[in-house]
Amino acid sequence: MNEFLTHFVAQKTVFIQVEKESSIYVFRFLQEQGIQNVLYKPGKNDFNLYWSKDCVIVTDIISEAPVRADKPHSIKLEKMLVDMLADKLITATFSKAEFVETVFFYMDNGQ
Repeated sequence: MNEFLTHFVAQKTVFIQVEKESSIYVFRFLQEQGIQNVLYKPGKNDFNLYWSKDCVIVTDIISEAPVRADKPHSIKLEKMLVDMLADKLITATFSKAEFVETVFFYMDNGQ
């Protein structure tokens, strides 16, 4: 997300969004692989209490991106940015004001 923010986020947090039926299995898989600091669908309070450096967050996907025929497992940048703004947990990690300016810049310039 640093590419879309005015100020860099110093600590790495990885958000993995998967289909609702699969999220618990992805969470358990990551735990079994020995990945530290994995949180499963935390609320804002849980996120603030248990977040640590290099944390991995597994949540349900917010919405389905349109499928492209040439690249069925990719989404458009606009869709990803809208989904990130809609996710309250992701927006809790940065100031919304600095993100919105950058989103509009990218969307206005067709990037």
